[in-house]
Order: sequence, then C-alpha cells, then structure tokens
Amino acid sequence: MVEDKNILNVINKVFIPCRIVLEMEALVSSFLSIHNYENIKEYPKSHPTSDFLIEKFQVDGIEPLESIIDFFINSTLKKLRPIVTYARDFHGAKRMGNVLPYAKGRVCLFFSLHRLKLKFLIINHFVEHFSDKIEELKKTEKQQFYNRSKFMDELKEQYREKNENMLKIMLHKKKASERVSKLMNNSKSITTEKVLELATPGFDYDQSNIIKYIMREIKASLFVCKLMFSEIDINSPFIYEKDTQMNIEDIMVSNDFLPDLLNGMSKAFQQKDPSQFAEIFKAFHFLMEGVLEGINYAISLASGNQINLGMHELIYDTGDIFK
Repeated sequence: MVEDKNILNVINKVFIPCRIVLEMEALVSSFLSIHNYENIKEYPKSHPTSDFLIEKFQVDGIEPLESIIDFFINSTLKKLRPIVTYARDFHGAKRMGNVLPYAKGRVCLFFSLHRLKLKFLIINHFVEHFSDKIEELKKTEKQQFYNRSKFMDELKEQYREKNENMLKIMLHKKKASERVSKLMNNSKSITTEKVLELATPGFDYDQSNIIKYIMREIKASLFVCKLMFSEIDINSPFIYEKDTQMNIEDIMVSNDFLPDLLNGMSKAFQQKDPSQFAEIFKAFHFLMEGVLEGINYAISLASGNQINLGMHELIYDTGDIFK
C-alpha cells in the first residue's frame, strides 16, 4: 500500500515508534463517545498518574487498555525533553537540544501535533473545495449541482476515507511469522486491527453522528497533546499571535465553531442559498485560520522555533491525501 520513500522513512522513524500516540487517541476518543470532554480537559495540568487515568477512563481490569495508558504515561511522557534546560554552572546558559522532527526526545510530541493539525486540515480541505465548487457552478449548473451534491454526505465520506487511509498508513503492518501471529492473537495483545477498531467505530453515518465523531477525534488529539506539553511544563501551547484574545483551545472544541458552522453551511446548501453559505464560510475561514496558526505556534514552541510551517503544511509527509 505504501511505496513512497518519504512516507516509508516517516513510518520507520515516527509512525512505528510513536504508535502509542494513536492508541492513546483511540482510547480517549472511545471514552468521549459516552462521557463529556469538560470532565477530563483539566487532567493534564495535574500531571496525572497512570493509575489515576486508568480509574477515570474506566478501563481498570481491561489489560490491553490499561497497558496503553501505563506505557504512555510511564514511558512515552518520560522520554520527552524539556523545551529549555539550563547549564550546570548556573550562569543561565540556555540549551535547546536536538528538536528536529525525528529527535527521539520530542518525536512523539511532534507526531501528536501532526495528528491534531491533520484532522483540521481534512475538514478545511473539504470545505474550501466545496465552496469553490459552488462558486464555479452556481450560475451555469446551479440546479443540477444542488441535486447531485449533499454537503454533509460528502463531508462524512471525505473525512472517513482520508482518516482511515491515514490510520492504515500510520499503523503500517509488517509481515509476521505464523508463530508470532499466534502469539499476538490473544485478548491481552494490542494488534493493529484492535487499534483500528477502537479508532474507527462502526456508527451510522448520519449528520449528527459524523460531527460528533469528528469532535471526539479532535478532543482526543488535543487531550494527548496537552498531556505531553504538560509534562514539559507548558499548559497553554496554542496561541494565535495575530489576536491573543482568541482562546485557541476553546475554539477547537467549541460548538460555535465546527458543529454550528458545518451544520449552518449544510443548511444553507439545502436551502439553495449560496450567499448565506458564503457568509458562514467567511466565519469558518477566520476561525480555522486561528486554529491552524495556533497549532503552528505550538509546533514552533516545541521545536525551539526551528520548525515554522505554512498554514496548510504538515510536519510529516502524508502522500497524496489532499489530491
């Protein structure tokens, strides 16, 4: 499935070593299918123990899920290098260390930020592409376009397809011998199939469910990012420098952003009202810009200002996902 050399390099240096990030995201997303994000969003600030999260996420006694939390908290987080440390002579000489995208002491943090930005970019790519189609066709083929296109149907298919394709790449499977396969085939092991099942639950793709699923995915990524930043004593990594009054974390998970604006664009489209669609799109574009720039700020912060991305750039290669 994956032949591109750049992606193979990322698989070996990032996706395989940091698979635990995907597992933790999937576990949190599954938890949020029943529980409210408001109940857990402050946990990262208190540097929670694995026992605390095992209890709060209600996975006590479920060994595969316990092991995900245990490994993430007690191994992955402990490998993170602080953003700034000081020389032992106490003269205040700062050293940033190796903070490139493949640096072992920071790679899983970069991967978690890559995942968070990717989810927003999938949605942004769809909305911008859909808006362009309306502008191109609203005069010449207006009625035909409205008859053959449905905003929410296309959104759910685009998000599902791109998200699942990226997960399959990120959870790249190496061929295993029959003996190893049998050893892995037990209730305690965390196989690729189990992670995919946890990350992509089978649900009816109606309008309300796809938006709820997208929001769970975003909140899960945000929670994992915050756990990692908190470990290096940064509790507010997402900042939009053009407007410091914007609380980027709140916007990411706010019903006023994706849920309301996506539903609003869908309704305007159903009512064949391109001017209303355009107005809502402007609000969407403004808030999405703030979110993407806020994530870019966090990436720059985590890299000691060595990684500065464009609005639609990602840290790692994603192949042709946006083509």
